[in-house]
Amino acid sequence: MLGINFFNLTSLYLRHSTTPRLVHIPVVSGPLAWTFIALFWDGAAMVGAHSLPARILANVAIWSILVYGTLFLVAFKDYTIGFELTILSACKCFLYLVCIVLWACPPSFELAPYSDDSLRIYPSHCPTIMGMIY
Repeated sequence: MLGINFFNLTSLYLRHSTTPRLVHIPVVSGPLAWTFIALFWDGAAMVGAHSLPARILANVAIWSILVYGTLFLVAFKDYTIGFELTILSACKCFLYLVCIVLWACPPSFELAPYSDDSLRIYPSHCPTIMGMIY
């Protein structure tokens, strides 16, 4: 279904690439960028990346986001889809990082008293992953 929607939105973009930006962003380029990211997101979840060929394909897919955004920037002089792909990719990476931390370290935080009578929260059972993030 996402593939059909992707081709439908691509044809919509090609027919209406010169609409005003106020209409273009929410109607054309925003949904196209979301569908492009969703194709890889759902595709990665569908096949799983536990083998070497799947990991290679996943790396190619990550770089294709850059190529896709650059294509629209060069061919159509449309920077909005590049911004949207950047925002969606950043959100996906942040969500992925949060899921890894919460999966590897269940939320077992401790309150530590300090000399200024305040309590600060710090993770107590996950020094290796928290060390990689900080």
